[in-house]
Amino acid sequence: MRVSARGLDGVVEAIEHESKWVVGVQWHPEDTDDSVEDRRALFSAFVGRAAVHAALKHSSQTSSEK
Repeated sequence: MRVSARGLDGVVEAIEHESKWVVGVQWHPEDTDDSVEDRRALFSAFVGRAAVHAALKHSSQTSSEK
């Protein structure tokens, strides 16, 4: 894991895995008082990665059925 974001006070706010799509955040992405851009970026990245995962899973299932 590596630190990918720090707050102005130096506190770690986000971490990421070096080679897999694994992230952790030290804030509540569902909190509407925070930055819309930050929430949207995290959610978009998650949905995009989920779509890639689903497509790969579907592709491997389809090819194994042949």
